[in-house]
Formats: sequence, C-alpha cells, structure tokens
Amino acid sequence: MAKRRFQDPKPERVGKCWYLRIRQDGFRGSVRTRTLKRIKLAPASIPEREVRKIAAEMLRPVNQGLITVGSAVNFSTYVNATYIPTELPLLAKTTQDSYQGTIAKYLEPRFNSISRHLLCNGTFQGSQARE
Repeated sequence: MAKRRFQDPKPERVGKCWYLRIRQDGFRGSVRTRTLKRIKLAPASIPEREVRKIAAEMLRPVNQGLITVGSAVNFSTYVNATYIPTELPLLAKTTQDSYQGTIAKYLEPRFNSISRHLLCNGTFQGSQARE
C-alpha cells in the first residue's frame, strides 16, 4: 500500500489560467500507481493569494485521508491490511480460525489480484462453473 502524503503544491500561472499539479493514487491493472495530474484552478485574473486558498480547499479531503482509492484495492491487500486486523478480531476464536482457513485455502488463491469493485455475483457464479 502506498504511503499517504501531505500535498501542498504551489499554483502556477500558465497563459490565462492558474494550474495545480498534484499526485493522484490509482490502480493500473492490479498494481497501485501514483500519477501526476494537472488541474485547472481559476482564471489568471484572480490574485495568487485567493488561488492558494482555492488549492488548499481542493486538497483538504486528500490530505486528511477522506479520499482513498477504496474499492480499487485488490482483494489480497484489502484482506491483509483491513479485514484481518480490524474485523476478524471482533469474532469468536473458532469463527476466526474457520474464516482464516477459508480465506487462505479458497479465496486468496482465486481472487488474489482481482480488485474489490470487480467482485460481484457474476464473478462468484463464474468461478463455481469452472470447477
């Protein structure tokens, strides 16, 4: 999982507009990537101080961790980084053992590199038909 970083880029005036260059997390296939994106902020007639306020307001959700890649996380990353540390300890010990065995034996080998948003009933029905 890529580390979340605080972003505070300086807006730059290009032609008749102010632009901001930010890094945005995403997935390319099943690999998490961080790409550089240029966003148009405002017309060049607005003073730099106001443009900096607009930029800070746009980046606030990203810097506070409110916007994440979310469902684009692959199944294995979600299970190991989120489900096992946070949800599994809330269950009874026998249920934990059963779930960990099922995850290790059946789910991870089949759905290891598939993104969570691609998992639906069709995915599961198709996997049963192949076996």
